Amino acid sequence: MKIMIRRLFLSPASILLLLIYLAINILFIWKYAPDFGINSLYAIVGYGMLAILIILFIFKAYSLNARFLVSEYRYFIMVGLIAVILTILFSQFDPSQIHVGRFPAINEWNAKILKLEFPYGSSTNPSGFPFLFILAMPFYLLGDVGFLQSFSFVVFAFVLYLLWPNDMMKRIRCLILLLAAPPFMYEISVRSELFSNMSLIILFLTLLELHKDWGRPLHSAVFGFAGGLLLSTRGIVFLIYIIFLGFALRTKPLKRLIFVLSLIGGFLLTILPFAIWNFECFKSHGPFAIQISYIPIWLLVVATIISIVAAIKIRSLKQTYVATVLALGGVIMTVFVLSMVKNGLYNAVRGDEFDISYFCFVLPFLLIAWSLPEENWVS
Repeated sequence: MKIMIRRLFLSPASILLLLIYLAINILFIWKYAPDFGINSLYAIVGYGMLAILIILFIFKAYSLNARFLVSEYRYFIMVGLIAVILTILFSQFDPSQIHVGRFPAINEWNAKILKLEFPYGSSTNPSGFPFLFILAMPFYLLGDVGFLQSFSFVVFAFVLYLLWPNDMMKRIRCLILLLAAPPFMYEISVRSELFSNMSLIILFLTLLELHKDWGRPLHSAVFGFAGGLLLSTRGIVFLIYIIFLGFALRTKPLKRLIFVLSLIGGFLLTILPFAIWNFECFKSHGPFAIQISYIPIWLLVVATIISIVAAIKIRSLKQTYVATVLALGGVIMTVFVLSMVKNGLYNAVRGDEFDISYFCFVLPFLLIAWSLPEENWVS
C-alpha cells in the first residue's frame, strides 16, 4: 500500500500537480462560496475533508482493482449517464441571470453570422477566434450552447480511454477528480467553454500522438489542417502547440514541413474571411486585439521562449503534459499576481478585475499529467 501511494501521489511531479489542483479549487471556493451564502473558510475546510475522502476512495479502489468497473461498456454507460446529469444541472441555471460574458458572446456571434452580419465588435465583445464559435454553432442551433459542455465531458472521457484502454482506474480517477473540481462545475453551470476548448485540443493532441508516424504525407496534411482549425480558437493554444508539437514532430523533415504548412493554412482559412470582410473592425475589435489586451507583451515573449526551451528538453509524454500545466498556469498566475498588485487581493479574487475561470485551461492537462506513469517522466 505504501509503495502504491508513493507511485500515485508522492513523487515530486505528483506533489506539485496535487498542490496546483488544490490551489485552483480553493481559489474558486474562496471566490464563489459567498454567492451561495456559505462562509469561504468553512467551504474550504469542508472541501479539504471531501478531497481527503476522495483520495482515500481512490486508494481503496486501486487496492480492490476496481473489479466492479472492469467491463468497458460500463465505463461508457457511466460517462453517458454523467453527461445527462450535467445537462440537467446546467439547465437549472438561467443564463440571463449569470453575469459571464462568454455565454452571451457565443450566442450573439452565432446569431449575427447566421444573419450574415459581421460578428465582431458587438456589445458582448467576443474575443475568441472564429473556429471557437463555429464549434459551438451546432449546440447553438440545438437551442443551448450548454450542450457543448456535456459533449466535451464525453470527449474528455474518450481521450482517457484512448490514453489508457487497459487501465480502467486511471480513467475513473481522472473523472472523479474532474467532477470534484469546483472550476469544472462552475464551467457547467455558467455554460462557459474554457474546459471544452481544452478538451478538444487534447483530443487532437492525443490522436496526433497515437498516429505520429504518419504513414503518408496526406496524413500530415490532414492533422496539420485540423490543428490549424483548433488554433483558431484562442491564442493560448499557440503555447500548447509549441510544447506538444516540439515533442510530437520528431519525424521526417518533409512530413514536418507539410504538417506546419497545413496548420498555417487551416488557421488562415478561418481568419482571412473576417479580415477581408471588415478589416478595420477586425483589427480593432477582433480576437487579436482583445486577447493581446489580456496579457502583457513581455509576458507573452517570455512564455514563448520558455515553451520553446521546454519543447527542446522534453523527452516523454509525461514531461509534455507537466510542462503545459506549468506554462499555462504560470502565464495565468502571473497575470493574476499583476492584477492583485494593481487592484488589491480582494478585487482580484472577489471582484471583477481578474477572471479566475481562466485557470480552467490548466485542469484537463493537470489531470492527465497526474495519471501518466511516473517512469515516463524520466528521460
